[in-house]
Amino acid sequence: FMQLNQLDSAVESFKSAIDIFPDYTEAHNYLGIAFKRLNLLDKAAESYENAIAIKIDFADAHNNLGNVSKELGKLNEAVHSYEKALIIKPNFAEALNNLGSVLKDLDQLDAAVENFKKAIIIRPKFVEALYNLGTTLIDLGQIDDAIKSFKKAITIKPDYAEAQNNLGNALKSLSRSY
Repeated sequence: FMQLNQLDSAVESFKSAIDIFPDYTEAHNYLGIAFKRLNLLDKAAESYENAIAIKIDFADAHNNLGNVSKELGKLNEAVHSYEKALIIKPNFAEALNNLGSVLKDLDQLDAAVENFKKAIIIRPKFVEALYNLGTTLIDLGQIDDAIKSFKKAITIKPDYAEAQNNLGNALKSLSRSY
């Protein structure tokens, strides 16, 4: 159902699974994902919290709760959720990237860069982390390093329009500074 984008049907299926087996953590997590795709963020958060209440060391649910918290503008809660996911699963590249993104939003740019770099060490072809690293390096005025990051992202995903655009802007700004 999730692949076919029949989210209402997916929600009903996950709810039925939970009715049959209330401690089915994966069903709670998938219900949260379906609610998030339906933009029912409070319900998504509740589903992730239910999964975590059943299985405290469910790293994916902590990461997903962080994503919803970020979308709800609860940035400190998002940081907390990502940090919990990383305590459980230290090499969780997506959580590192997500944590970096929230830290950037909180203007903690050096910490954001550190998390993006860790994510890239774990998954060298993680284009979103390479892109996020590039945009954060731009904010720090480290244009040469940002250009390298955008170029790596584009090498992996040549049709990455945002990375192409930011690479162009970085190169343009670099030519002005000489």
